[in-house]
Amino acid sequence: VVGVYDSDPKKNPGAMQHDSLSYSRALNDNLQVMVMTAASFCNDSKIPFLVFGMEDPHNIVRAVSGENIGTLIKSEE
Repeated sequence: VVGVYDSDPKKNPGAMQHDSLSYSRALNDNLQVMVMTAASFCNDSKIPFLVFGMEDPHNIVRAVSGENIGTLIKSEE
């Protein structure tokens, strides 16, 4: 995957990728982003994380450079 979608892009060609999401939305909408315990820990600790594709080896550099790739999961403010 290259980010978090509102539905499975392999089953739904019209699936939309989210640029960013709150932990609560990712969990409440059952988007299966990560294990619930890990999401709760990150949320409680206010640790954001980025979901992005690893197929392109340059994506790590893009992510660290702050380029807008994938989906940012973060606490609600």
